[in-house]
Amino acid sequence: MEFKTKTRNTSVAILRRNYQNKNSGKVTASKKEIQERFDYLDWKDQKKILLDFLQSGKTDRVWASRQLIKYWDPCFEPIVKELWETLHEEWLAWSIIRFFPKDYLKQHLESLSEDRNYYFLCLRLSDDEDFHIDESKMNEIDCLNIMSKSGRTVTDEYVKKKFFSLVSKLCTGDYNWDPNAKWPTTYFCSEIPNVMEIQMIRTVIKKIETLCKNDLDLYYFFCNWNREVYRDIENSEDFRILQSLPFSQENIESRKQAIAKQYYYHHLDSQYKFKGDNPDFQYPLQYYQPNGKKIGNSQEDDVLPF
Repeated sequence: MEFKTKTRNTSVAILRRNYQNKNSGKVTASKKEIQERFDYLDWKDQKKILLDFLQSGKTDRVWASRQLIKYWDPCFEPIVKELWETLHEEWLAWSIIRFFPKDYLKQHLESLSEDRNYYFLCLRLSDDEDFHIDESKMNEIDCLNIMSKSGRTVTDEYVKKKFFSLVSKLCTGDYNWDPNAKWPTTYFCSEIPNVMEIQMIRTVIKKIETLCKNDLDLYYFFCNWNREVYRDIENSEDFRILQSLPFSQENIESRKQAIAKQYYYHHLDSQYKFKGDNPDFQYPLQYYQPNGKKIGNSQEDDVLPF
């Protein structure tokens, strides 16, 4: 019986040479072998490989850029800088935001600020007193995170503004309402969605401990406001009709959420509502039949807004 001997590992130097030689016929196989071994190689070999890949095609640059977050070294700064200023590829921005000097970030703030990148820029720059944070580029939770991590002064009114702005966007569909956010089972209307159980809201509440130095008064303020909404829902004609109409299970869930959104929205101060009339919140639930049509309305396409 003949036994095949295991092929010896090709040296890293040969793999790099085959990878660099686009006419070798071994580029793809060498690249795969390099990537599989990469985490276990010596640092001197890792640096050479990353430089090779950064000077290659887009797919290989993406792979190398992801490795830079873990294996960053100042030796990469010149080529990353050149690539960024030439190509402006998103994955290059990640290591720039994390490792480049702050002066460079400020000089290229606009080009580096796309999408989620602005939040991470703020994490780097927010402790500079001269850096202005544009909160319109972040959601409410990101704003609170930046304030918390930078140690900037935060008032109760600031936290309230972020909390109620978030509730408004949950009600109007800018953010998704977690279907599993229900009232505690000890409440009578436990099947009605509870905004305080939505993960985004829970995250805001947790920030109070850090931002407001254990100010329980603010926490109780939000809880009491939430109870007021609950009492109005519990005593509403909308909730009574919901229990009596023969909705299907699917329709019941949509109407439960409609009730919650309507009542939470109407309990907001005017500054958190749309300017002018908002048709989505014009009609309480009792104006709807089980099929979703408005009672007394002749338009066939008028349905429950949520």
